Amino acid sequence: MKFMTTVSLAALAVALAACGSGGAGGPMRVEAQRADSSGTCLLGPFIRRPDGSLTKADMDAGIRAGFLAADLNADGSLDSGEITRLNDAKSGTCDVTPFISWDTSGRITPDAYGARYVTAFDQADVNADGIVTAEELQHTFRKPKKPPREMPEAGSSTQ
Repeated sequence: MKFMTTVSLAALAVALAACGSGGAGGPMRVEAQRADSSGTCLLGPFIRRPDGSLTKADMDAGIRAGFLAADLNADGSLDSGEITRLNDAKSGTCDVTPFISWDTSGRITPDAYGARYVTAFDQADVNADGIVTAEELQHTFRKPKKPPREMPEAGSSTQ
């Protein structure tokens, strides 16, 4: 039992370190996100292919690994303590949305844990081929620039 606890804590430490650095399963730091505002905050940590693409299978594997690392007691869901640790690890990263249990159980299931990543993937996969290319990722999350507004001159009427 003590060995399993040590192994679980070591796995969590590795996962949390990766989470803070933009490694597997975690968001990049705020400074890196400012340099790349394309939405790689959520999906970027799962990318392992040299061409910068992300497959659904790669993302699903990353989600599973992240969930298993966060589920310290290996009961198949995240309890309030595990959720708190997960959210604390995101401090100072570009991913400011906390993990929240939206049902009455107070727990997060693997599906609920992965939902944010699946949604981001589906939005980025413009041609719905199951692969988010570097180009799709770069352009999908960019906010369009707002056109400049003309201000009325002082004392004029806009009727």
